[in-house]
Amino acid sequence: MSGYLPKYGAQGPNPENYFFKSSKIDILSFKTTPFELFAPDGISVSTHATGFHWRKGSVGYVITNRHVVTGRDCFTDGLMPSGFIPRKARVYMCTWEPDPADNTKRRPWRQTTKFDLYDEDGRANWIQHPLFDELRIDLAAIPFCDVEEDQDHSYSPFLNDYSFTELRHDVGSDVTILGYPFRNYAGINPAIWKRGTMASEPSLLVDGKPMFLIDSLSRPGMSGSPVIKRVYGAAQLADGSLSLTPSALTEFIGIYSGRLASLEASDAAIAYAWSADALSQLIEHGSSPTFADVHPGIPF
Repeated sequence: MSGYLPKYGAQGPNPENYFFKSSKIDILSFKTTPFELFAPDGISVSTHATGFHWRKGSVGYVITNRHVVTGRDCFTDGLMPSGFIPRKARVYMCTWEPDPADNTKRRPWRQTTKFDLYDEDGRANWIQHPLFDELRIDLAAIPFCDVEEDQDHSYSPFLNDYSFTELRHDVGSDVTILGYPFRNYAGINPAIWKRGTMASEPSLLVDGKPMFLIDSLSRPGMSGSPVIKRVYGAAQLADGSLSLTPSALTEFIGIYSGRLASLEASDAAIAYAWSADALSQLIEHGSSPTFADVHPGIPF
């Protein structure tokens, strides 16, 4: 088996000579970011996950899973298998700059930001869901930047500035996870689109939580990925009507979190994700724990 892992996002010479000349870049590929976690030396990257950008009022956030920023299993509170407790992270926010070759067009560009996960007093620089203790909802939001409320949405890095459509959802329907399964991202860092199917009835809770199941052979680096549903051609809308628009219709439906535990590798294709509705609750009512709350008995 080849050990080749191609870099995805680095631009080569003469891209106009490549295949798929009629294709267009999908802006959703750039509303996500690799979420890198630094080793204790604060210099080398120990591991990575996925995040995406969201805004509420004048504040821009990075969204990912709580287990990503804590290094702890959200259900058991035990350390993840690596035993690693992250303290610093890095993300890559996308902006769209004028194309030097054609100033009527724009091209994606990534701005890198490194930040501490806790302040000097040990208070988290991220917030967790208000029902985390009760339902173990594995989400975290990091206040990241100030936002101009009249900012142009056409090239916004924020996922909720995209024009989504409320679609009908059925068990067995296709969904897509947008994230970074490997550390082969480079340059403009577009997300990889990983296909799956809705494996649980969308109208039923899983384990009494705002969670749904996905049949997809996903990977740990995709933790924190947005999950979307996209329909090409005729589409059933949430109100029961039928849309015949020639354009693809898309809805943000959740946040990927991980795979169901199994002792058999062949059984690891069922993943779980949190409902998109849980995100608004996180932003509006979330709170910041202390390092001692998250890691009792471990010195800050």
